[in-house]
Amino acid sequence: MSVSTAKQTVAEIRQRGHEFKQDPKTFAREVATEAQSQIVEAWSSPNGAYLYPVQGLLYFVNTPALYKPIAGVLAQGALASLAITVVMFFFFFLPQMAILSLFATPFLGIPGAIVLVLLESWLVINVVMKTFFIGPLQDDLFDRVLISHGHKALVDRAPKKGNRVAMKIERSLARFSPAAIARYLLTFPLNFIPVVGPAVFFLLNGRKMGQSFHSRFFQLKGWTSEQVQHFEEPRKGAYTAFGVVALAAQLVPVVGIFFTATSTVGAALWANDILKNREDEQVPRVNDLIRDNAPEKVANAATTATSVGRSDL
Repeated sequence: MSVSTAKQTVAEIRQRGHEFKQDPKTFAREVATEAQSQIVEAWSSPNGAYLYPVQGLLYFVNTPALYKPIAGVLAQGALASLAITVVMFFFFFLPQMAILSLFATPFLGIPGAIVLVLLESWLVINVVMKTFFIGPLQDDLFDRVLISHGHKALVDRAPKKGNRVAMKIERSLARFSPAAIARYLLTFPLNFIPVVGPAVFFLLNGRKMGQSFHSRFFQLKGWTSEQVQHFEEPRKGAYTAFGVVALAAQLVPVVGIFFTATSTVGAALWANDILKNREDEQVPRVNDLIRDNAPEKVANAATTATSVGRSDL
């Protein structure tokens, strides 16, 4: 994560923290409303997006051409995950079990502490794995699945690394965006609430997790952030459902890196279905978006100018 990204993340956290201090009830109500909307959207998702991580697992284990080239990396990542998990349990399990047993209930102290340490371990493991192990291979894995389904032309004409357009797209779709990091950090204390807390944490972070698995697809399509938003809006429930399943799988100790790979394959299979059903053609072109947004921008500018003129009076 770059210095600028870190500064943006800190600023986002401060802003949310300030909102919480000003009006805790409103802040809590907004979180509850968002969690409720996530549940409704995920439940009403028509295309069974929650099944794609499972399909990715089955496809991955039955396709040696996918897992053989990265078997060594997955093994190294699993060992690193084991080491991180052991260290986290050694230092943080007993203190958190004592706190939960004291302030919640003795019966939930042990399972609650286990969930907390697993989530804390996952936060550390996720950064390490994405940076040093599976992260650099995810795009290649995604591309190979698409190529095997007849989309080689799409992969071949994708913006190359180093290209200014590619770099701009990567920045706008970065997996470690400030908003996503701030969301994880701000919603993590929810896990201290027995039973309900972890469920809300999964729902609030599920959508961003699901969308991050399609960042390569959006890059291959060469879409701008406006086009990505237009595509994601009617599929928010589907991305939440996919993300919750993928997040739950990644929390499995040691083999979480393996499930990151299989969820990437599942996301590629989903992208293949999107292309096969021509859902991507529903996204308007950049010129159309500019034309459609022009009247709104003009109206906003006029409103701003009017308000400025009145303040001068």
